[in-house]
Amino acid sequence: MLETTAQTVRSTPPKIIEKPSGAPCSLKLSAAPMLRGLSLDMEKIQVRREYPAMIISNHPVISSGIALNNQISNPKHQEGIERVTVMFRNEKVFSILLTYSYLIRWGSAEEFADKVSESLNLPKAAPRKVLGGAYYSVNCGDFLVRTGINSEKQPTLLLTKDPDELNESNQQKKELFKP
Repeated sequence: MLETTAQTVRSTPPKIIEKPSGAPCSLKLSAAPMLRGLSLDMEKIQVRREYPAMIISNHPVISSGIALNNQISNPKHQEGIERVTVMFRNEKVFSILLTYSYLIRWGSAEEFADKVSESLNLPKAAPRKVLGGAYYSVNCGDFLVRTGINSEKQPTLLLTKDPDELNESNQQKKELFKP
């Protein structure tokens, strides 16, 4: 009987072990996912090559770029996307925000978050409550992935470097502020 059980175990496919919500993510920045041809720390010039019609501000320290669906020249990057927004810090990508088309209806923000985590091979996202709704996030230490559904019912996906760095920068601005 023990042999039969062992044979059964060997013949069945391995089970996917679902990581609990908020499970630690140990990925380093170098292993952060690429989204629609964009990655964190990508040089601004590389972004211009990948998205030639993207309108990018020229400020050397902090700048941003936006490409609407019709400005995305690569059809595989265009599919299902309403808008791509990229934030740069010191000429490198600091965050990527994808706003998806509302054509795919998700049952909930959690369903969308689960699909993103599965597709990017990340732990299950933890829910975070905010005024007006909720979002889901996976914090990998060096970067964070945040998903949600905006007020226009469009799914959004944010990939950003350490969010604490953003908060530190804001704190420094507050300390240096002069009325």
